[in-house]
Amino acid sequence: MSNETAPFRPPLTGASSAGLERLLRERDQLLLLHEALADVERARTLDERLRILAEAIQKIGFARVETTAGYSMPPTTRLVAQISNSSFLDSNELLVPLRTADGATIATLILGEPAEPGVPPLSRVRTVELFAQQVASMIENARLYEQSQRERGRGEAIADIARAISGSLRLSDVMQLSLRHAMALLHTEGATLALSRDQQIVVVAGAGAGECLIGAPLPVDGSISGQAVRERRAIICNDTRVAAAYGPSRIAAGIDRTLVAPLYSSAGAIGVLAVINRAIAFGDEDALVLQRLADQVAVAVANARLYEEAHAAAERYRQVSEDEQRARREAAVSEARYTRLVESASDAIFTVDLTGRLTSLNEALERASGRRRAELMHSPFVDLIDARDQPSVVAAFAATFAGQHRRVELRYPSATRELRYCSLTLTPFVEDDAVSGALGVVRDVTDEKRLTEQLIQQEKLAAVGQLVSGVAHELNNPLASVLAFGQLLLIAPEDQPADRPKIEAITQEAKRAAKIVSNLLTFARQHQPERTVTDLNRVIQDTLELHRYALRVANIDVDVRLDPALPTTWADPFQLQQVMLNLIVNAEHALSTWEGERRILVRTEQAKKGGALCAYVTDTGPGIAPEVLPRIFNPFFTTKPVGEGTGLGLSISDGIVREHGGRISAESRPGHGTTFTIELPHVLAPAPEASLPAGGERPTAERRKRLLVVDDEAPIRQAVALYFESLGHVVDVAGTGREAIARAGEARYDAVMLDLRLPDMTGDQVLAQMEQLPRGVGRVVFVTGDTTSESARRVLEATGRPTISKPFLLDELAAVVLAEAAH
Repeated sequence: MSNETAPFRPPLTGASSAGLERLLRERDQLLLLHEALADVERARTLDERLRILAEAIQKIGFARVETTAGYSMPPTTRLVAQISNSSFLDSNELLVPLRTADGATIATLILGEPAEPGVPPLSRVRTVELFAQQVASMIENARLYEQSQRERGRGEAIADIARAISGSLRLSDVMQLSLRHAMALLHTEGATLALSRDQQIVVVAGAGAGECLIGAPLPVDGSISGQAVRERRAIICNDTRVAAAYGPSRIAAGIDRTLVAPLYSSAGAIGVLAVINRAIAFGDEDALVLQRLADQVAVAVANARLYEEAHAAAERYRQVSEDEQRARREAAVSEARYTRLVESASDAIFTVDLTGRLTSLNEALERASGRRRAELMHSPFVDLIDARDQPSVVAAFAATFAGQHRRVELRYPSATRELRYCSLTLTPFVEDDAVSGALGVVRDVTDEKRLTEQLIQQEKLAAVGQLVSGVAHELNNPLASVLAFGQLLLIAPEDQPADRPKIEAITQEAKRAAKIVSNLLTFARQHQPERTVTDLNRVIQDTLELHRYALRVANIDVDVRLDPALPTTWADPFQLQQVMLNLIVNAEHALSTWEGERRILVRTEQAKKGGALCAYVTDTGPGIAPEVLPRIFNPFFTTKPVGEGTGLGLSISDGIVREHGGRISAESRPGHGTTFTIELPHVLAPAPEASLPAGGERPTAERRKRLLVVDDEAPIRQAVALYFESLGHVVDVAGTGREAIARAGEARYDAVMLDLRLPDMTGDQVLAQMEQLPRGVGRVVFVTGDTTSESARRVLEATGRPTISKPFLLDELAAVVLAEAAH
């Protein structure tokens, strides 16, 4: 309602008064509706306009106002009166159509619960109709405006898409752009582009849900794409279960809805553009949009095809032209290629005339000799070779000039004056059927020669290792016998005290010999890297014990200062022994020709900062030159003469120490010796290791046991039997495997001491047959001098039986045998 003050109304009576009141009321209603029209025009949405319409009509006498889409004539049974363009029903509801200026009905107003019962007067109905018509026109105008804006936006979008598509002349780019824009414009899950080929329509590009259809052929007859091509119009299919849809592609891509537009150029149909699946059904407006886009795509595809054909023709022409030019340049290119090949070769290449003077050479010869090309040209090649090998060069040139091929190995001084080895290959240079010179190729073989020497040295070391292992094993048996009988004499009643020191000396020397044999076996065996709790002091002592004789023969004093408080670490003792042996051997070599003091100091300590374990090997020899010191850890670098060193000892040692997380370094001054320092981190063991039973007092038997000793060495059988009998046990002996099996079949033994190698069969074979006997067998302890070979390790690991290595202490043997027998 208006906020203005109502005009003055003079009082009236009777009929004239009622008529005047009605006119004034209609005037007020028109004013109210006029104000509502302004609000409707300002509204932005259809729902908001309809709400304002309903509220305005409620203010003029209808308590309930509803809106429904469209309009239909009510049944005559419900119709009470037809008032103007509206209908009054028996339910006291007034149906007012919302019609535009051109007569189109866009909605129906349902007016209920009127303020005045009965059929509303014609004036009121016309007032409502006039208001509804004006609102309908506003709604229709807004709809048309929005539609025009939407059409304009789509038109601009299609124009932009057309410019983007036409801006590319690559067919693949055109197709991908088309698919992406089609999906974005119509809000679909996928799109495909298919081209006509050999009476089929083949999908050549896909995006989103359509990507899986790339390469799929679509029949012209029996598919929606074929229908779109035949009818030259966009086809809408909101239910792909119809017969016209092509089943395989529908199932493969899960197509529920699709819209397909044909692609036509001036030459005819070239394919189709299709969009796949979206939440709402496709309509005619979507078909118009896709067809407009398809028209632009068809032009772009046709242009791209023409461009590619023109580009292919131009490429063929260019190729022919280049082939022709290449044919003209081939001779010059061949010569340039040969020059580059020669200049870039790592081998030195040269030519000489019949006098042996250089007539051409490459950069590799300049680098090898350390002389410039201008200086080398026309100089005798023989001058570049070591004087000792020059006669061989002269003879090789003579044979080459006679038409023969020659290959010789020579020595030459390098640019750094280092003597290096090379292989020289000579080929006659023939011109006009006559030898006019020679072509030579020089290949440096110094590293290969050193590698060969290293392999030979490794083979020698392997052979020596096998020999040492075999000799040590053979020594273990007599040593075990000597050591066992010495211990028997020591535990006998001391009725001959004068002989006891001699017996103790024999036993001690046997133990010392056993230790040396153990060290030899440890060093000679093939050992896989394996870390354990390692005592660095013990590693150094074992290494010095192994090499002590060689140092004594060379008149080299060894000063050992080991830190007794040095903790153990988690490391590979065998690899560390290899490092220490390399350093000690290097020190020995440095002192071999030294006229001054000949002494090696080996000491250990734990660093105060960081707690690293440090080992130092210092010699009093001639030292290392400053220019050589930075290179001593390089592979194959050695200062020893050829045949005396491979140049790998220090590099291998450096690698082992680095693998343990440490570092190795060297300090030296010429004439003042050299010190190698090894720093290893103090690493705790990941888990505590079980300790072996320690030797102590002689074991005593809680009960009398029956034991069997199986060994092919009679002295060992005798010594072990005497020892256990002295402890109160019953002992039987056997010298072969068959004898041992026979005894085990006659009696049940608490423990069997079984040699791994017997004359007639192996220890594991004896054990397998004993386990099959009815009486069974008690605990078995392998007693062997061979614990390092691969076959022995396999047997011991497979059986899981305890093992005692020869030579052994009788008390240690008893501790293991009796402890195992107790179980």
